Amino acid sequence: MCAQPPATGVPLGIGITYWAFALPAPWREMAAVKIQFEVSISHQMVYGLGHTVIDNQWRERVMPSEHQRRFSLDKVEIDPAIKNRIMSADGDDHVGDWDGEHIEDLVKELDRIEERVDPSYSTLPHRENIPQDLQDKVEKDYPVWACDRHGKCLVGENSDTIETVETIRAHYEKEYGGVDKFLEKLRIEREKFEAELRAKNKDI
Repeated sequence: MCAQPPATGVPLGIGITYWAFALPAPWREMAAVKIQFEVSISHQMVYGLGHTVIDNQWRERVMPSEHQRRFSLDKVEIDPAIKNRIMSADGDDHVGDWDGEHIEDLVKELDRIEERVDPSYSTLPHRENIPQDLQDKVEKDYPVWACDRHGKCLVGENSDTIETVETIRAHYEKEYGGVDKFLEKLRIEREKFEAELRAKNKDI
């Protein structure tokens, strides 16, 4: 049963402050020991109409509404400008922007940035433009630094080549029989390495 605000003639803000310490931890945090109504209310008012008014005010301030309880499930809208940011190599500074539309614009922006500072190629914006099958392992192997919304990507060890996603897939088709076969090859190699490592540890 939830405790009620103190029915005394002391200033209600003080009464609630002390009463909040008796709440269970989650409620105590919500109360924050800072709920202070700048009023004094008599013993009779607490048990009369005043009690109802103050109690309702307290509930509105302290008890989360259905909307508030569900806030963590809501989709968070991110400012598009933040999504466009290009950061410095050390991650400390916002040094440029790219909207993800045309890869040629990204190349120009990187050239401009590199006149004064090194950008972070590993955290270029709009990674969601990289097709799912080319993310992660292929992305690191090729490597793929960024793709625009039209299927053109910035690739290569020196991040100085533009290729289409179809060209990248064709490379893996020629070399391994497809992206899926390349991923399977990596999985087998990893399992073999882990087995050898376990065998060595067993011999120690």
